[in-house]
Formats: sequence, structure tokens, C-alpha cells
Amino acid sequence: MAVVAAGLSIGVAQAQAQAHVPVHPIDVVAVRQAGMGTLYGTWRAWRPAAEAKTEPKNLILAAKGAAAFGRQIPALFPPAAGIGRLGMPTMMENRAGFEQAAMALVTAADNLLKVTQANDAEAFPAAAKAFSDSCGGCHPRNFSRNWNE
Repeated sequence: MAVVAAGLSIGVAQAQAQAHVPVHPIDVVAVRQAGMGTLYGTWRAWRPAAEAKTEPKNLILAAKGAAAFGRQIPALFPPAAGIGRLGMPTMMENRAGFEQAAMALVTAADNLLKVTQANDAEAFPAAAKAFSDSCGGCHPRNFSRNWNE
């Protein structure tokens, strides 16, 4: 029995050693693009969900993620990190305005989270649209208009 236990211990230790992945410094642009892509994909799901009268409680996790990522957006745009292809060039020139727009997104996401947690199907379409509109703080041509199309 001791031989089996020793063999298992060695096997686990070897597997753990092989599974170790070194931690690299964060690639802010890659994290930002991944997060924005996730936000966009989630946002694209909210409109059909609202139109289909899906229970908002099914979207709680998406709303939590939107609010949590939104809080990180200003930190993901450090000076000289690049703004990407869809961001407004002026956002780095007016940092206070940019941070205000990011907080508007967080406020809208927090409201959307409250609506989903309450499973309020009546309030969900307006809350989802308000979130969509908040994206227009930095992406006016790319996001806000789509909700009304």
C-alpha cells in the first residue's frame, strides 16, 4: 500500500511540475480587447433576450461581468497603451471625460444587474438599452445606434 501511495505522490508532483505556467506581465491591450469583445458579445445577446421575453435572471452573470469589467476600463487605458481601432482618439486627450464615460457604463451595468437579480422582465429592455447607450460614451458610431435598428 505504501508503494502505491508513494507512486501516486510522485505522479501528482510530476504532473504539478509540468502544469506550472510562468506568470507574464499583463498585456493591457490584449486584456482590454478580450474584455471589450466579451462585453460586445454579451450586449449583442441582451437585445434578442429582451425581445424574446427571456427571464432576466438568466443574464445575472453577464450583468455582473459587465459591471466588473467596466470598473477596470480606465486602468486598461494607461498612457501610451494605444486606444485600439474602435476607441475615440479624443478619449486620451480628455481623461476626465473618458473616466466619466466609463463610470456611466458601470452605473448602467449596475442597474442592469439589479434588474436581472429582481428578474424584472418589464424593466429589462430599458436597462439593457441604457447599457447599450452607455457604450456610446466612447464608441458613439459603433454601439448606440444598433439598438434602434
